[in-house]
Amino acid sequence: MRLRMNKVRWIVLLCLIPVIGLASGLALTNGTGGAGVAAITAPASVTVSPVEAYNPVKTQHTLTATVKTAGGSPAADTEVQWILPFFPQMVGAIVDASNASEVTNTRAVARTDANGEATMTITATRPGDTDIIVYVPGIADTTKHKVFATKHWEDIQVTWPADAVNKVGTEHTFEVTVTQVDGTPLPGIDVSWTIVDDDPNAKIKSSGTNTERNTTDASGNASVTLQQVTAAGGDNSVRIDVLGTTGSVMFSHEAVKTWQAPDLEITKTGPDREELGKTVEYSIIVENTGQEAATSLVITDTIPAGFSYLSSTPVGTRSGSTVTWNTATLAAGRSYRITVRFTADRVGTWTNIVRVNSAEGISDDSRATTVIYGEAVLGITKTGPAEVTEGDNAQYTITVRNNGTIAADNTVVTDLIPGCMIYSSSSPAAAVSGGVATWNVGDLAPGASRTFTITLTADVVGDCTNTAQAVADNASRVEASVVTRIIKKLVPDVSITKTGPATIYLHTSGTFTINVANTGETELTNVVVTDTLPANLTYQSSSPAAAVSGKTLTWTFASLAVGQTRQITVVCQGNTIGSFTNPVSVTTTEGVSATASAAGAVVGEPGMTMQITDTFDPVVVGGQTTYQVTLKNQGEIALHNLKLVVNLPANVTYISAGGPMTYSVSGNQVTFNGSSTINVGQTMQFTVGVRAVTAGAAVCTATITFDEFALPVSSEEGTTIYSP
Repeated sequence: MRLRMNKVRWIVLLCLIPVIGLASGLALTNGTGGAGVAAITAPASVTVSPVEAYNPVKTQHTLTATVKTAGGSPAADTEVQWILPFFPQMVGAIVDASNASEVTNTRAVARTDANGEATMTITATRPGDTDIIVYVPGIADTTKHKVFATKHWEDIQVTWPADAVNKVGTEHTFEVTVTQVDGTPLPGIDVSWTIVDDDPNAKIKSSGTNTERNTTDASGNASVTLQQVTAAGGDNSVRIDVLGTTGSVMFSHEAVKTWQAPDLEITKTGPDREELGKTVEYSIIVENTGQEAATSLVITDTIPAGFSYLSSTPVGTRSGSTVTWNTATLAAGRSYRITVRFTADRVGTWTNIVRVNSAEGISDDSRATTVIYGEAVLGITKTGPAEVTEGDNAQYTITVRNNGTIAADNTVVTDLIPGCMIYSSSSPAAAVSGGVATWNVGDLAPGASRTFTITLTADVVGDCTNTAQAVADNASRVEASVVTRIIKKLVPDVSITKTGPATIYLHTSGTFTINVANTGETELTNVVVTDTLPANLTYQSSSPAAAVSGKTLTWTFASLAVGQTRQITVVCQGNTIGSFTNPVSVTTTEGVSATASAAGAVVGEPGMTMQITDTFDPVVVGGQTTYQVTLKNQGEIALHNLKLVVNLPANVTYISAGGPMTYSVSGNQVTFNGSSTINVGQTMQFTVGVRAVTAGAAVCTATITFDEFALPVSSEEGTTIYSP
């Protein structure tokens, strides 16, 4: 390294300033153009930055001049002169200036911007120093109108280490490389290393302290290794100074080492209070809120003295009073959950502590406090019928239980017998006095229960509330009630009717209607209706459908409400003529019954045919012909009291008559009359002989009547009579 001759250089510099000023004609002169500028806006001070700096040769360096007014405001649009005074060892030249009106290698005239700043850039091709004068002609105070700066140009360039990010607990090496500008390594250059902040606590490995000084090797490299004293997240800044031969700092840089670490947070939550003997469940959550994975986690839960370990999810390893869970890695931003369960064995306030540790030395703990309490808690239930008939018995069941964790002392159970009921019995036997039935239970252990029954007789119609109570010396009174409706004792009754046609024609159908009604005060069940058909009726159908067995028809209804009527229709056909009686009956489970019947007859249809013919037609006057009447019963029943009347035409005269019935003649009318019966299928013939008297058309009319037909029936026969 070359030695500096600063003292000689500045003697030459001071001697040259007047010469330069005179030669230039501009340097160190006031160029403001007059004194008319108000003092408040006039420039009053100037500073330059940097005042001194090192740069590699063949690079550029920019300096900034800042001009301010007396009030400290920026002095904008103010002339600034940059001057590089000449001396024999001088190096460097001006290459640029902001807002410049003149620029040469050694001088530039510029003006400040709105911030009161002006810049100038210089460079150098060989090692040496550049001295800079910054002159502001507008500053009236000659002790303040100029400032000085020095730029040292070295044939050195430094490659600085990059900032680094590492996991906590690891080591990291920073390395600088010092070369000439052309890349030739520079060995033997002193480098100073300083950890400028110590949070988290770190050291340089080789020195064991915060500082280290070494020199570059044959390759121009120098390095230190940084390590943490205690593993913790954060960053350390390391200042690296490249020193000259005199120990002054030529080049400086700060490198940042960021230590990324897992950051474990463990949280344990559980109930504030729990009852003795119950399961106490805690939730444990381990979270890695750091930037790195935590490894080899060990989670340890300390079992409180009043608890006993029950189980956990995931399963832990129990050893004495601790439960341990191990997990290999917990990535950054992830969490690990555990549920652990204990049985509360003792009354008291118990704190459950859990702790997590990782291989990186990160740890955290959490605790949850639970108060375990014990008490006797009585519970009571009572069951009984919702409804009971007046005068009947109702049985109630009472159960008392100690739902607490300690015994219920001197437990007493009572039943308050309501006025609408009368005590009948109880089991076990109760002490009954003044409408209260009492059972002395004594001490009732936790979880134990006792059951009692009491039977009461329903006495008063209406809603009746029966209440049972339980109390102990150390437990509050509890009660349970049952409301039973006492209903009036009702009388069942039933009625039945049957109606149908008085007559049914043979081989035709008739419809019968049966109505069965609940005329009592209570519902009827298993209602059975039985219809027995007479011999001359045949079953065809019914609605609803009947169960048919021979001549017996049966219908069964599950129930029949009070006032309800069920109707049955039955269709039967008459198969034999004759009268009939059709009985029907109804029975019920309640023991009530009724009967009814329908009477009628099966009748046949009358049917009679009549035919009248003449034996000779035409008939000559004086000749004879015979009218023949044939009757046939083609109906289904015998016909009675038959009467036949033959009315002869006027142009004939009666001669004779014949037939199975007596007859009488009156003029031209012949009447056959008697009490004869003509049976089904029977035929009767009647004849009336006549003589033709007068030529012309003659009509003979025969008319019959009988009991089974309401109107007379007539038939005619025409005969032609002619003259010879």
